[in-house]
Amino acid sequence: MTCLDNATKEQLASLCKEKEIPVLWEEPMKHYTSFQIGGPASAVCIPKNREQLSCLLSFLRKMQINHWFVGNGSNLLISDEGLKGVVILLDSDFDGEILISNTVLEAPAGKKLSSVCAAACPDYGCSRLHPFHGTVVRHLLYGKDSCIHPNTCAVLRHGCIP
Repeated sequence: MTCLDNATKEQLASLCKEKEIPVLWEEPMKHYTSFQIGGPASAVCIPKNREQLSCLLSFLRKMQINHWFVGNGSNLLISDEGLKGVVILLDSDFDGEILISNTVLEAPAGKKLSSVCAAACPDYGCSRLHPFHGTVVRHLLYGKDSCIHPNTCAVLRHGCIP
């Protein structure tokens, strides 16, 4: 993987303009972490839907550009030196609904844990998961044996999702 040179930056800027993907250059990552620390990323791209994300990822992979995904930035530490490459910001505005089918809950990237909990447990909201605030949703929903805390899985497997 490589960093961004000037020619690649121009190509990325052109792609983002064509696909209407907001892009920020030399953006301090402290604006995107809960600890409010982190130096600049070469670029921060903010796709709003899967089509934009797919185009962006295809370009980054083709050009072999370093890239990272950032959601809401909870518990994320980034060096003051920043990131040499592209940050793909998938925040709560990323398109998609929280879907529940039988015992499976699908939440789009960037959805806040409080929204996922409210969808999973409409009668309880997050009150039963309060001790796990800031925990990565993937562990809560898909962790099974690798759950951060065994009671978390029990709540989601047995107590909430019909």
